[in-house]
Amino acid sequence: MLLADLSTERGVDELVAAVNDRVDQLDILINNAGVELPAPLTAMDGASLRQTLDVNVVAPILLTGALVPLLSKGRPGSVINVTSIHDGVPYAGNIAYVASKAALEAAGRTMALELAASRIRVNSIAPGAIETDINREVIDAMGRDRFESWIPLGRVGAVDDLVGAVLLLASDASRYVTGSRILIDGGYSQALLRYGLT
Repeated sequence: MLLADLSTERGVDELVAAVNDRVDQLDILINNAGVELPAPLTAMDGASLRQTLDVNVVAPILLTGALVPLLSKGRPGSVINVTSIHDGVPYAGNIAYVASKAALEAAGRTMALELAASRIRVNSIAPGAIETDINREVIDAMGRDRFESWIPLGRVGAVDDLVGAVLLLASDASRYVTGSRILIDGGYSQALLRYGLT
């Protein structure tokens, strides 16, 4: 296991060096590290904004660019960026997170254009309400029944619900897919847009 502080460029460089020391090629890169520091526009401070952007946007861009030589060896490489339904649906009171996920999704589409010639595909998955240790507190505080009533498929997602899309994008089954975004949200984002639940 390799640990790195992705909020700093030095941490990104150290991770890249450690990966290069250990492997000769990479088949898959999943950019999943992220932070969420909720605050409305009028209360957002520069330090929190910079930390969110550094981890959620700057690190994935720098990591992907630095690992292109390893990803372009062997079988065609696959980069999967983990964004959020909030890359396209606003979330009042969480401006830094929304901005960072929208930026990562747009960056991913640009990466897809730039890396196609190197046989590297770049796609994103956009999870909705997925029950993790952090999200569980928010879901329970809002009221689980109320929360689940907003999701057309009737339940909060589990981490396992992400696996199928990741396996698809990581495998040759998606060999002709790049620059795409897969929503994994049980229809939640559609309800948010239709009923203005943000």
